[in-house]
Amino acid sequence: MAESSEKPSPFSRDALCQALRETLEGVFATMLAKPVSLSTVVDGTPATVHAGSIVANVALRGDQEGIVSLVCHPGAARTLAASLLMADEPSALDEVEVLDAIGECANMVAGGLKTRVLDPLGAWALGTPACALQRTADVVQHGGMLSCDLDGDILSVGLTWGAAKVTL
Repeated sequence: MAESSEKPSPFSRDALCQALRETLEGVFATMLAKPVSLSTVVDGTPATVHAGSIVANVALRGDQEGIVSLVCHPGAARTLAASLLMADEPSALDEVEVLDAIGECANMVAGGLKTRVLDPLGAWALGTPACALQRTADVVQHGGMLSCDLDGDILSVGLTWGAAKVTL
């Protein structure tokens, strides 16, 4: 029987989910002055990334590699961007400002996860946020994601670790 070259995850799903929750709550409370209502999509339930959504990814590199993903419906993306940029009117922001702000939010969440869970385990680094508008048809992402309601719009946070998405 061949041995797997994949290293087992150094932390539990529950610890990771809790760290993401605490990180999201901290980022929203301190950096965005926005309360969030968090819920977890049932394990294995596909989440749809709708055309027009903003998707931001930040890589985590260390003994293993992972990606923190933020997926924002258009309204949630504008709400977050307006809060981060202290804009009075979300609709006044252009696409570049919204993309940059969502990339920064993804970076804050990935940085919080790194600090809370990964740094005690060794040397870890964050990648540069990659952010894009989902212009094509809807895409289904499999695996659980932590989701929150922002003024009626949805923001989801997922984590891919090694070869598989960590089911939250």
